[in-house]
Amino acid sequence: MKLKKEYAEEFTDHLDSLDPDIKFTTEGEEDRSLAFLDTSTVIQADGSLEIYRKPIHTDQYLHFSSNHPLEHKFGVIQTLFDRAESVITKTQAVVEEKQHITQALTKCGYPEWAFNKINKPKSAKSNHNRDSTVTSKGQVVLPYIKGISEALRRNLQKVGIRVTFKPTRTLRQFLVAPKDKTEKKDVTGPVYMIPCQGQTTRGTCQ
Repeated sequence: MKLKKEYAEEFTDHLDSLDPDIKFTTEGEEDRSLAFLDTSTVIQADGSLEIYRKPIHTDQYLHFSSNHPLEHKFGVIQTLFDRAESVITKTQAVVEEKQHITQALTKCGYPEWAFNKINKPKSAKSNHNRDSTVTSKGQVVLPYIKGISEALRRNLQKVGIRVTFKPTRTLRQFLVAPKDKTEKKDVTGPVYMIPCQGQTTRGTCQ
């Protein structure tokens, strides 16, 4: 929906009047640019787009030493690089964004070989899949335990079983409990009272 600038405040006031518990805000352009989702739209002749980061952004991503499968860490690199290529409209800006990503992830422990693996041509990445002659026998999901899960996957893949990992419970899940768990014997069903007037399917109510 397009809305003329002179009607923006009036429209926002109308939305605010619909529900007293919900307040809408508007954000105008600054220096001929406007942040929208992950992009920064710049009002120029070419209508260029850039990646937008909030002022409080810290470039903190999944650390490479964390207890996660390698594919999760490769996914961080791939996702950020794909976003740069799909959002940014200027070639030089794409290069600068990838340099920024590389520097940020390097501080998070990502080694050079991880970036090299992601930057390999797609045909080279998929060669081993095309050459495989093992018939697929299904898929299993295993909890991820560093050093053990990888060995299990290698052995299962040899017999045609595809393996994916799921994270195990984190320290936060173990240590953070906002309230004590309610015992099953103490749980009762909810009771509702709905006032009504007139005839109902079960009789008359006042």
